[in-house]
Amino acid sequence: MQNLLPWIIAGLSALAVLGLLAALLLRRPRRERKPLPTEWSLSPRPVFSADERRVFRLLREALPHHVVMCKLPVVRFCQPTEARDVRYWYELLGGISVNFAICSPNGRVLAAIDLETDRPGSSRSLQIKQAVLAACRIRYLRTSVDQLPHQLIGHLLYGHQLLLPVPDIDRTSYFLVFGANPMASNGSLMTVPDFPGRLRELQARGGRMVVLDPRRTETARVADEHHFIRPGTDAWVLLAMLNTLFAEGLTSPPSYVD
Repeated sequence: MQNLLPWIIAGLSALAVLGLLAALLLRRPRRERKPLPTEWSLSPRPVFSADERRVFRLLREALPHHVVMCKLPVVRFCQPTEARDVRYWYELLGGISVNFAICSPNGRVLAAIDLETDRPGSSRSLQIKQAVLAACRIRYLRTSVDQLPHQLIGHLLYGHQLLLPVPDIDRTSYFLVFGANPMASNGSLMTVPDFPGRLRELQARGGRMVVLDPRRTETARVADEHHFIRPGTDAWVLLAMLNTLFAEGLTSPPSYVD
């Protein structure tokens, strides 16, 4: 009997602990579902910001045979190679999306575009996004509204969106800004850091900056001249400038030009 006494005490202690745990679980308040509201205090919200709407129109015009989707989560167009890793990848990528996805007619994502804003995302999210898109062999481009047309021209003329002519702003005496806003982008596309400082140096040595833009942008406000042009007439303005160059003999075409 004395040999069984420790076992009896241990059994009773275990039962007491289990009873205590059961009591605590039963006393734990149940989470009740909140009732649905009687009034839905909501209002419609635009899918696009003003800049996103402008870029969406540019993409639709430039890529008429492709499908342009907006605000697309990354998990919609990538998947893990191992089924057992689905939960891990979903938790890692669930909150990451791209502003625009360029798709083929059959729905395959070919490229992804993000707009740079005043409130950039975390560096970790950007690192994850770049790695995922590279693994899926999807081209990724980060750009601003005023950079996208220039990058498209660079791709069409030189074969890559980052092969761009760099203006020699440190030596020029006449700086023509056509539809760009380097005061806002700080000259990032021109690889010209501290654009406001370089502009002050240009004007200090007697140079002038002329802006052609239908909007009074940050760059237009500090320009020596600002000419408003009607939206959608950029090609006509450029053709008129070329016509003036030839009509007034301001250019000398090479001999091989007929």
